[in-house]
Amino acid sequence: QKMTKEFVLDLNQKPASSTWREENSIRGFLGTRIKAQASIGKHEQLPQATGIATCMVENKSYAIIISKLGYLQLVRVARERLTFQMTAYKRWRLPGPAFSVSWEHGFILIGSSDYNIFRVELTIDMLKKIESKQNFYSDTQHVEELPLNSSDDGMPYLSVYSHQKILEKDKEIEKKVNYNFSNEKNKSDDMAKMTKSNIIAIEHNNIDSSYMLSLENNRLHIWDLNRTLDPLHSIKGSNFPLYCAKWHPHDRDLIGISGKNGSIKIIDCRKLDIGAATELIRSQRQNIHNNAVRSLDFNPIIPFWLATASNDGTVKIWDIRKTIEPLITLQGHQNMVRSVRWSNTHCDVLASGGSDHVVKLWSLRVPPHYEWSSFSGFQNPIIDIRFSKTNLYSLSASGKFTAISIDPSVLNPLIESKNPKLHDVETALSSRTFRNAFMKMHQAALNLKEKGDLDGALDLLSLSVPLDPYNLRTPISETDPIDRFHKEVKEFSYLIPRQYLDYCWKSTERRAVEKLEKNLSNQTLNYRILKLVKQKDFKEIHKIEKQVVNKMQEDLHCIEVDTLSDVIDLFLAFNYVEGMEFAKRMSRFYKDNSSFEDFIPVAKRILSPHVFEVSENPSLRATNAKHLQELWKDFAFIMNQLELQKKVISSLWEQNTATTIINLVEKNTMLTSIVNDKYPAVFSVSVIQSYLNSLLCENKISDFFIMISLLNEIYSGFDIERKLTKMMHEVGVPTLQNLQRDFVKAHNNYEYEEENTSVIDFLKQNQVIMTSLINMGKFMIKIPMALVDDLCRWLRELKTDLEKLLKVLFSKHNQTEVTAFVEEFLECISSPQQAKQIKDSDAEYRTIANEIVHLVERLK
Repeated sequence: QKMTKEFVLDLNQKPASSTWREENSIRGFLGTRIKAQASIGKHEQLPQATGIATCMVENKSYAIIISKLGYLQLVRVARERLTFQMTAYKRWRLPGPAFSVSWEHGFILIGSSDYNIFRVELTIDMLKKIESKQNFYSDTQHVEELPLNSSDDGMPYLSVYSHQKILEKDKEIEKKVNYNFSNEKNKSDDMAKMTKSNIIAIEHNNIDSSYMLSLENNRLHIWDLNRTLDPLHSIKGSNFPLYCAKWHPHDRDLIGISGKNGSIKIIDCRKLDIGAATELIRSQRQNIHNNAVRSLDFNPIIPFWLATASNDGTVKIWDIRKTIEPLITLQGHQNMVRSVRWSNTHCDVLASGGSDHVVKLWSLRVPPHYEWSSFSGFQNPIIDIRFSKTNLYSLSASGKFTAISIDPSVLNPLIESKNPKLHDVETALSSRTFRNAFMKMHQAALNLKEKGDLDGALDLLSLSVPLDPYNLRTPISETDPIDRFHKEVKEFSYLIPRQYLDYCWKSTERRAVEKLEKNLSNQTLNYRILKLVKQKDFKEIHKIEKQVVNKMQEDLHCIEVDTLSDVIDLFLAFNYVEGMEFAKRMSRFYKDNSSFEDFIPVAKRILSPHVFEVSENPSLRATNAKHLQELWKDFAFIMNQLELQKKVISSLWEQNTATTIINLVEKNTMLTSIVNDKYPAVFSVSVIQSYLNSLLCENKISDFFIMISLLNEIYSGFDIERKLTKMMHEVGVPTLQNLQRDFVKAHNNYEYEEENTSVIDFLKQNQVIMTSLINMGKFMIKIPMALVDDLCRWLRELKTDLEKLLKVLFSKHNQTEVTAFVEEFLECISSPQQAKQIKDSDAEYRTIANEIVHLVERLK
């Protein structure tokens, strides 16, 4: 209904058959884009041809044609867009007739008579050598026989597999046929016909190249290619002749067989050693056609779709999971259908060829008749058809080998666009031009992300993920099989198949697509992470942490640095220790890959604000830039700072937080020291502020003020100076004022004349404020102007109070107690390490503080 008028078929007026189609032409749905491009010349055709097999090497397709007369013909089909060049190369003579053929993994398997199988090695190098020698076929040319077991000139050679026991004595058949699960009643004339020993079907196992199957009469044989005498297993599959057998392309252990009685069995090879014949049957359907089944084919993309072709002139589509009835019956041939094949590129496309001299193309997306196009330009029955990655090949009984080119754009009107804005991407994917599709997809997803539409970007990028039918299928028990099938056709045909890279026949094209696919996978992971970060979904981020780490081990740059920073920020917010450990692990990845500079932006976000930040002094910022640039490149320094910050910040959730933080900072380094005369021992302002707050919590008031004065001296002009000054005024000064107020109040209430009053107890109770004032006056480099007058006044009052207290000290305490107190007091006002280099000054507060110290020392 969405197609333009010129392409709509009036299916109500046309019958389902092909009788309305013109002879010797291709007609039907968009028929002008489907053309028979080339056929081999009449003198090159093999008489009594029986089958074809194809192989693709870069942009060239090769075909092997076999004949009942015992010939093997090599044909090359070169394709440039819609132009073909078909060349018939050498023809070889086989030791016997040929009835079936398979070409995979550099080997050709040929089923012959007398239970013999020929294996011909024909590798890519051999193909190139044949081309280089220009061994073209000529009807006057002598036909060579293939050498046996080896070749001196690097050309194809032959190996023979034989069923020795059958050859030696036909009576041994029943002994060798060790599985017989057939309970079919058969007429005697059918048994009489099964006297020939022709191998009528043969195929490699695509998943495990060391195995093959062969079919003769009503017996299926499974071979190990490493042994040429006798198959591993022989199975009597029916009392009627069998005509077709296929490995399942998705499961190395499943084989489908069918034949004259119109029934189909799917055999599970994993149960071959159990011994019970009935255990072999995975599924079975009786009388699926009204006549013999000539061909069957498993869908190479969807593992549970099966097509069968019959002498009754129909092709049927089955779901091997459960259905008893066919999903679709394709009617259009006027005689028996000899061959059916699914497309390698589109799961909804298949072709059939029959004795009516017609090749038909079908699409499951064009109901009700599903007939897409028809080619009736043959003079003889079609005996075999094959899809390559780009073409459809057919072989007639007269040996006419024809290549049919299908322009990918022919499928464009069938595309169901889920997003009209992205139709170009959907069209490129449907045409299997993956390089173009992935490039468009990357840019379109980037545009959506920049607009803030992460959901839309992720939906688009999901189209680059190959189809996994097992995850998409609807539970069989919950829906009607026919309804389920139509839904699956709609869904599966929209997505790309798992083996999509096989469609890139040029090695350069394949590498480019692989690189683009990797970029899209990384882009998807980045956008998924960004979405989780935006939602602050820490649990999901935590779940994919291992995936992120593994991906970065394979490809360091799979996650963008900005995305990585966002992830670490989320980790730090929910679990600081895990976040810092994750950051350290990432930094090591970058260091090990000689890319630590790429991690610097992440380290800056974690360690910021830092001591060298400058916002209001351009000249200072310019002067410090080079030094700061070198600092960020020092891996050992950055790792040390990350570890220190992790320990300090994580201590905020522990007991005895202040003590722990003070010990961590003072144990690891001196706060104001410079490492190697270059870098500060503590770089993070957060660590410094945590340390200073801890000093206040532990009543180390003077250490708090002295440390701020030292740091402000070192980092004068930097942003940290303003922050620490603000912290001192807003937190430190009020704390000091409260302590001083409490001391004055306590001193005013102190009863000197009371006999039981302890001077030492009073001094110890107020020791913090007294030693803090003395140390501040003695060791602070610079005291804020707002605090200078108060400090001088407090020190004068303290000196007066101490003189009075010390006079009565001996009257109430013995010499031992006084000595112990004085030593402890002097220890509290000893010079801190950080202040050892402070020069004396003539400031009043410094003078008064020194006088108080001398007063106590004289007492000692």
